[in-house]
Formats: sequence, C-alpha cells, structure tokens
Amino acid sequence: MFGPRPAGNFSIWLAVRNRGTLPLQYEAAANGSWTLIPRVTSDQTNCGLLTPDPSLVRVMNIHRYNVSASAGCNNHIPCQNLRDALVNLSWVPHPTTVANDSGPILGWYDESSDVTLQGHQFVIYRVDLQLSENAGNCYQGATYTYDLVGQAKQVGAPIY
Repeated sequence: MFGPRPAGNFSIWLAVRNRGTLPLQYEAAANGSWTLIPRVTSDQTNCGLLTPDPSLVRVMNIHRYNVSASAGCNNHIPCQNLRDALVNLSWVPHPTTVANDSGPILGWYDESSDVTLQGHQFVIYRVDLQLSENAGNCYQGATYTYDLVGQAKQVGAPIY
C-alpha cells in the first residue's frame, strides 16, 4: 500500500519462491485501486465527487534479475537484501541464464513458458510503477493499494 508519493517512477521488489519439493510453473497479475481519496484538499479543493482514476498508476516494466548465491542485483540494495535473506534461509536462486527486461506488462505476466521453479528455488523481480503527473491535488494524501495475485501449478499437472 502506498501513501503520498511524488509523481514519477518508483519500484517494488519481490521474490517468488517454491516452498515445496515438486517443480512448479507460475503466473501473476497486478491489480491496483485507490482506496482513499480525501474529500477536501489542503487548498480547499472539493474532491468529494471525484471518481478515482486507476490509470494514474501504471506498470511500466517488470524485470527479472539473474542472481546467484553471492552475485547479481548489481547496484540494487533491495534486490541484494532479498537475495541474501533467502540464501541465508537455504533457498537456492533459479539458474536464470539471462535477466528478462520484459517491458510494459498489462494483465497476466505469464512465466510458465520459460521459468519452472524447482523445490526451494526463488527468482527476484522489480516492478516499476509510474504515478502520472496528471494526478492533481485531489490525490494528495490518497491511498493506492497494489495487489500482486499469483497462481502456480505443479509441472505436468492439469490446469483446472
């Protein structure tokens, strides 16, 4: 959940990990919405009739990082912290050969065609978001909630 942020780009870091012992394939979707819009701003603008605009926050990029137990995530402290924490818990980085800079993603980000996580493996992502400069004063102090919803299946299992 995000509180007030300046217009521009910001990033969320996350790890996807297989907590089981059987290989899995996964996909995810990102959904967001404004959950609180102030009725009156500090300059007394009446925002009570405003319909929150979900298009003011956009997913600009999803980047998968190529990491090993001690390398990768160059110049990205949040990525290094995620990697180190998971490695310290005896998790194993997925042996990704090439980092994936996939560009703008709308709807489902389907990794099932090129990433199968074996038991106790993980991958690290950076999701780049952008808050539009058109947000206006009615969005000062507003709350935007961003949910990442994922689903996974065992390799070879039917999809229901």
